[in-house]
Amino acid sequence: MGEGTARALILDRDGTVNEDFGYVCEPERFVFKEGIFDLCRAAQSAGFKIIVISNQSGVSRGYYSEAEMEACNARMCAAFRDAGVEVSDVICCTSQDDADPRRKPNPGMFREAIARHGLEPSRCVALGDSERDAVAARRAGVGLVLRLGERDGAETAADATVHALRDAIAFFSADAAASATGKETSRRL
Repeated sequence: MGEGTARALILDRDGTVNEDFGYVCEPERFVFKEGIFDLCRAAQSAGFKIIVISNQSGVSRGYYSEAEMEACNARMCAAFRDAGVEVSDVICCTSQDDADPRRKPNPGMFREAIARHGLEPSRCVALGDSERDAVAARRAGVGLVLRLGERDGAETAADATVHALRDAIAFFSADAAASATGKETSRRL
């Protein structure tokens, strides 16, 4: 399946979906960030698929196995389902090699999601907590790129920075997106 008309909220995992304690895989260390379920329910209600993409170099570094990573992602998806959110896909890159085309800041995982789900990149929203996330999304042509965290004054590939996940809910309205990013748009994401 190639590019299409579908849209998605494409989320980074560690630091965006859950607290990033460094190489998170164990259930007791997987703590959902406040507001993630509300954000995803709002996006889903607006017609967005929910997709998670994540660098998971803990596998290639030997911190946990691919099976343990997959079990962690399955538990995450089950918790989303329990909260009324269907995660359409979880795509991970286990390489620690920054030259790997799938490893963020490279756009490979975004392009994989676009092809797999018939997404129109310009109608998608990406949200991550690092510049690597923003750069990868921008390189893949994602229409609205948000960065979670404090704006530190450094240049960013993101259109806007949100301080909390609940702040990102407003970006599912074209008027709010245009206002926050300074981009004129008459289209609805």
